[in-house]
Amino acid sequence: MRRLAPALLALALAAGLAAPAGARTETGSFAVHIGGIRVGTLGYAFSIEGKNYRVRARAVASGLARVFYEVAYVTDAAGRVSGGRYVPRFYREERIGRDNTESAEIPFRSGVPLPKTYEPPRGPEDLPLDPADQRGTVDPMTAAFAIMRDTRTADLCSLDLQVWDGERRGRIRLSGPRSDGAARICDGVFERVAGYTREDLREQREFPFAVHYAPIGEGWWRMISADAPSTAGRVIMRRQ
Repeated sequence: MRRLAPALLALALAAGLAAPAGARTETGSFAVHIGGIRVGTLGYAFSIEGKNYRVRARAVASGLARVFYEVAYVTDAAGRVSGGRYVPRFYREERIGRDNTESAEIPFRSGVPLPKTYEPPRGPEDLPLDPADQRGTVDPMTAAFAIMRDTRTADLCSLDLQVWDGERRGRIRLSGPRSDGAARICDGVFERVAGYTREDLREQREFPFAVHYAPIGEGWWRMISADAPSTAGRVIMRRQ
């Protein structure tokens, strides 16, 4: 998770999430632009039944972006949420390239992530942080779900999560809201916390972003866009 962007770009084309009877589902898709140029299509499918959630997502590059990035990026996560506290069970990611496919998984046990596994397998790695010390963290897709899911007025912008990607630890915070006509804006920041190199931290420690929500009735709000600055130009995700 070297940037906030991978976590946001894990939001993808709805992947046909099968929901059990009685579950509430949320689906949507976004156009993604960087510096005014469309670079991909993203969508998601969430299923929430009681305190259990399941998230599946797929991001597909388009245009010139296909030259520089994987053709698709797929994520799958599940866990429990209660009182604003998220407890993941597992996180999977798959990078689908032109010539190969790579995948990785982080299982969680009682709120503690286990070592990340890879396919194809990787050799032993000297990780900067011990997964056993990361109790209370969430995976990148669960963090994205917490931002993307429909939200009640009382919970709008109330988010503070420690995020673990298998190697590094970050923190995502939302504050606000502030008004923009009928919409509301949450100001966010992704902070590099631990496991990053000194060069990474000297380059930039915090990455600001903004999330825009629109009212959908009965005290509920839905994310309609998100934007963040980048060295390549402003990154904008807009619901379509």
